[in-house]
Amino acid sequence: LPLDEYGFYKAITSHYIEDCADNIIQLRLFGIYGEMENYRYKFITNAVVKNLLHLPITINQNVFFDYMYVEDLLNIVEFYIENDARHKIYNASSGTKVDLLSLAALVNEASDFKSEIIALNEGLNNEYTSDNSLLKSEMKDKFKLTPHLEVIGKIRKYFKQNFTSLDLDTIKKDPYLGKINEIWKGKK
Repeated sequence: LPLDEYGFYKAITSHYIEDCADNIIQLRLFGIYGEMENYRYKFITNAVVKNLLHLPITINQNVFFDYMYVEDLLNIVEFYIENDARHKIYNASSGTKVDLLSLAALVNEASDFKSEIIALNEGLNNEYTSDNSLLKSEMKDKFKLTPHLEVIGKIRKYFKQNFTSLDLDTIKKDPYLGKINEIWKGKK
């Protein structure tokens, strides 16, 4: 079983779903992001806001994740509302890994300002990706993903339009960075 709370939760619910009635499925989420997530501590939106403030983008340690735009997740949910599932559990993910340094570079690419990108610790943390082959085999051509650069552009536009309502003090203090090792306990 996974050591972190979220991974443990996924494992427990998966076991439960397997024993449930046939009309229940589980979409296991991996790295869903978008304009409405909590930019104070979610990496991609946090990096966009830091770039808007001309601050460095600081990463505790580089890691590969499987990120997907929330609108792409909605297409998956809609598909399973309208179609019968052949399985009970699906990894609702892009099926493609991307590391935090590359995402930070995309934030810079979407902006006129180039934030300094800092990794506090060398090497890679444990990968958090998934195999979405079941999902893709059922959805076929209805499985579509929005490129990260396009999504980051949308996020940037959203936060630029809502700049005056942002909690800029929290972004500048970056309390999440100080708690990252506690949050990821058991991952190594």
